[in-house]
Amino acid sequence: MFRGSWMRLKLRFHRSIRTFLIGAQSMVTVPGPRYIYPESVTQLLNMGFPEETVKNALTKFNNVVQAAEWILNSQDDIDHLNNRQHSNLSGETYVNEEHSVLSPHQRYLALFSTFLNDFNIVCEGAIIHKEECVASFDNAYNPDGLYICTNSFVCVSRRFLDLHHLLTGQNVYLHITKKLDPRLNDTQTNLEAKPSVLGIGVPGGFNVEERSLYKDVYSLYLYNSAEEILIENNSNLPSFVERSVNSIIRSESGFSREKVAEWQETLKESTYAKSLVQLDNGVKIPPTGHQCQKCTLKRNLWLNLTDGSILCGRKQPGIVGNSHALLHYQLTKYPLCVKLGTISSQGADVYSYPEDEMVKDPFLEKHLSHFGIDMHILQKTEKTMAEYDIDVNWKHEWDLITEKDYELEKCYGPGFTGIINLGNTCYMASVLQLIFSLKEFIAKYYDGYYECVKENILADPVNNFSLQMSKLAFGLCSGEYSTETQNKILRGIRPSMFKALVGKGHPEFATGRQQDASEFYQYLMEYIHRKETSRGQLDPSQVFRFQLEEKLVCGASGHVRYTQFSENMLSLTISSEMAANEMEYLDYKKRVENGEKDASPVYLNIPLEKCLEKFFAEQVLLEWVSSVTKSKTIAKKTVRFATFPKYLLIHIQKFYADENWTPRKLPVCIEFPDILDLSCFRPHVRGDEPLLPEDEGSVEHPCGVVSHDIKVNEILKVVNSYGFPRNVCLRAAALMKDEGVESAVHWCLANSGNSDANASLDSSLLEQLSLKTSSAVETKSPSFFCSASVADSDLTSIMNMGFSRELAAQALGNTGGDVNRAIDWIFSRSEADAFGASSVETSSGTFSVNALAQHGATGKYRLTGLISHMGTSAFTGHYVCHLRKEEKGDKFVLFNDEKVAVSENPPLAHGYMYLLHRLDNE
Repeated sequence: MFRGSWMRLKLRFHRSIRTFLIGAQSMVTVPGPRYIYPESVTQLLNMGFPEETVKNALTKFNNVVQAAEWILNSQDDIDHLNNRQHSNLSGETYVNEEHSVLSPHQRYLALFSTFLNDFNIVCEGAIIHKEECVASFDNAYNPDGLYICTNSFVCVSRRFLDLHHLLTGQNVYLHITKKLDPRLNDTQTNLEAKPSVLGIGVPGGFNVEERSLYKDVYSLYLYNSAEEILIENNSNLPSFVERSVNSIIRSESGFSREKVAEWQETLKESTYAKSLVQLDNGVKIPPTGHQCQKCTLKRNLWLNLTDGSILCGRKQPGIVGNSHALLHYQLTKYPLCVKLGTISSQGADVYSYPEDEMVKDPFLEKHLSHFGIDMHILQKTEKTMAEYDIDVNWKHEWDLITEKDYELEKCYGPGFTGIINLGNTCYMASVLQLIFSLKEFIAKYYDGYYECVKENILADPVNNFSLQMSKLAFGLCSGEYSTETQNKILRGIRPSMFKALVGKGHPEFATGRQQDASEFYQYLMEYIHRKETSRGQLDPSQVFRFQLEEKLVCGASGHVRYTQFSENMLSLTISSEMAANEMEYLDYKKRVENGEKDASPVYLNIPLEKCLEKFFAEQVLLEWVSSVTKSKTIAKKTVRFATFPKYLLIHIQKFYADENWTPRKLPVCIEFPDILDLSCFRPHVRGDEPLLPEDEGSVEHPCGVVSHDIKVNEILKVVNSYGFPRNVCLRAAALMKDEGVESAVHWCLANSGNSDANASLDSSLLEQLSLKTSSAVETKSPSFFCSASVADSDLTSIMNMGFSRELAAQALGNTGGDVNRAIDWIFSRSEADAFGASSVETSSGTFSVNALAQHGATGKYRLTGLISHMGTSAFTGHYVCHLRKEEKGDKFVLFNDEKVAVSENPPLAHGYMYLLHRLDNE
């Protein structure tokens, strides 16, 4: 019985070894002495054959395949193996009727030899995403664990293992599971402790629910037989299997590469620390009794590390100061100072005036000893600057916005899945929760999830935009990662692959630093738009897109110009002058600056109507050069909605830079209504007034030009406002129009000092700008575009997406025949306005035209969600999201990272971004 089984294994091995060693077939027999190729020796040794046996075989045969077959058929080798006692995985012994024994090593050798093509070696430095399935948020903490293909290294969960095997024929997978390590399970964190570090998920910071400590368990899974072979302490695996498995285990994971420091302000090392000059002036600093050398202040004192001067710092909320340390730097240019009272063996607060930020001083001990200070015997007696920021968060906004004083009802199921903070990713989580609450995004990325996985799981899945968006939608909308009974470690999703993909190459979003949620929203919408339109697919980001119309009236001639520009967010400026309680706030601010500890926080109460009135108010342009009179006059400019989007996102500009260019946030409460009527800001009523003629010198067009391409106009408007040279702005618009406004600004910053960037533009760049020959925006009838001469191939390209011939012709005629811009034009307008259609049908389904911006909409909206921020600036702090949910009786639900609960007191007045739904969509 045993002999027959062994022979069958040998026959299977003979067939497979020829494939594995196919490269050796090139070794032809030549006359003369035999030469043993080193590669042949290595190949046979790697298969587990004894060294002497290998040498004997290669002496007889100069063909590695024949040598391997001779070894297997060698009676001497088999007898040698049979004379040794080995046991299998269960501790039992394979014995045949002739008392011969098969070793586990020989069994594995024969077993895995049938799957030689299933193994590969991870290249040095390669990244393997092995903590999470590429197509779902299943991870090794799930009972079924993860399966990594030992050939392509694609990681899948059990739900997609059958699909991967079907598509690839792969049979061997490295199976990873997580098992609780009892030795480490006693590590617990006090979640209620007051934080002392400005961070989330870091020691001393705002605590979040920590993952228990688990250990990895590895095994090899054979798909055809469903056999599981443990790897730990298993010395019987063939060497080629061990090398493949070990290369996967030891490779750097995608999570570790993308891992960032949690939400915590990180300090960079000062460039002035290493070469700091310290004066030998005999100054020695006593341990106590310090006072500012210019005033009587005894708190907020800073020691200059060059000359030993002790002076007071700047006034800040909750901190007294007369800025004498700053004045001293301006006179002496001595760069570094340390805050007295924060010095301990753990370090101290060090500030660099020329770098204008808190820094690390790696030579702090040496610099302090120069003035007789031993940092190892001192104790901290004052709050660090981070702790002052903590007090702002903890005492005021944190409790208020996260509703800490309420027992909130936790939510589970579809649409109530949290997003685990990866470290400074709350800004991303809040935006994702907001957009995936909309049915257009759900229909686009969730409804066809499994089909998307089937189509893309083999197409570089980690970097596949469609797959990662569908994966994200599945994670948030399916409810699979939000059940009340499941292990808490499995609740919530970790969108690390999505963050790495979307942020790749971006100077800010690719980092682990905190970011502005509004900037990420606009970046993400542009990213989605670029990806979807490049593939000719429906772009769900267009549900936010709307047109604003600017009317400019010449004060001398009465001529007008109408200009439309596209937006996806209405950004409103605020100021303390708009608040009814401005004096009360200024009095509170003064009390805080004077060191009053118990001052109750006062916020500026600003009605939303004030913000809207300021945005849509008439502006008077002085010394404006008229293109009609060719002389300076005044001009009046007003802005109105040209279209109303289905979803309107309103952004409150709370952040600003103070007189010291320090990022700050204006503490405001916005009186935001539940129903908002914007009908009073409907489009201008156009009469028979004459239109302003073209004049490239007119200041209302950035850089004196206007383009057919809306993207170019948007870029020119922004970069020109920063004061970059004209040709730099034009070149940025031409080169970066497909990358977006932010990339254009970064390009200008990097190249504004380059003489080549400011050189005159050649004809090819001018063509990319698509400059208009007429400055006034004219209104064409649909019949004009339908009768315009357009290429049949371009018509066909758009019609293949499901749009009518008339609409395709209109779009091409309105965009100079550019197919991509024509598609953008369709998605930013209502087909019903031109042709009375009720829906737009595409290959991705049918969307109501109400999903697009409407010219004839009423302009009435209802508040359905908001994103709030806690902290002192956009680049520190924490974001949370509140969304109105019908499933919870139309109540708001709080999404605070992975925590999801019904809101009892939604902080509507403290919103940073507000989501509104147009009421006439129903």
